[in-house]
Amino acid sequence: MTETTVVELQKDMGVTHADCWRLLPGVCQEPPMRRVGDHAQWVWSNRRVTVTLGPERERVIASLRLAHTVLTLRFEGFDPQQRAQWLRAFDQRFQRGGG
Repeated sequence: MTETTVVELQKDMGVTHADCWRLLPGVCQEPPMRRVGDHAQWVWSNRRVTVTLGPERERVIASLRLAHTVLTLRFEGFDPQQRAQWLRAFDQRFQRGGG
């Protein structure tokens, strides 16, 4: 890749690693996701997204235990509109139902 803009974001998600690996491939179908260790990556000819899973943790509120994982999203070569579009797909994929 040549000189590219790099933007890095973090999301504190209420998910386990198993949830992430189940949901991440559906964020973007083309190109297919590649998994390397704790990273998921999508690579085009001139841009790349890498999602890194932080340690799986647990929040404890009284007797309630909630899983959470910090995900680091690194965008290389994305303009703001492309990044927003990818993030919308990511958020929709990880959205949970509720009342």
